[in-house]
Amino acid sequence: ITGVRAALDYDESAILCHVDHQSLVTAVRHVCRDDYESYFRHALMSFLGRFDEWRISRVNRGRNEAAHTQARAGLKASQEYLDTEAMEAP
Repeated sequence: ITGVRAALDYDESAILCHVDHQSLVTAVRHVCRDDYESYFRHALMSFLGRFDEWRISRVNRGRNEAAHTQARAGLKASQEYLDTEAMEAP
């Protein structure tokens, strides 16, 4: 969701999403049965729907490890930034 939301800042009409969890691909492509997955799909689709075209596909986790590591580092850095901003706010 975070990556798709960030992509909205660019002037692109299409997005390709590569993820390493088949359950995530299934949740996005199909109506989900449980409430968490339904919420996730709804939230993601609210951003994907802003693109003229989108596609989601699964990639092998081993081949995706470098991207996964970078994503974790980015999430950690953004959380640290938000924590710092919250502490500095009056």
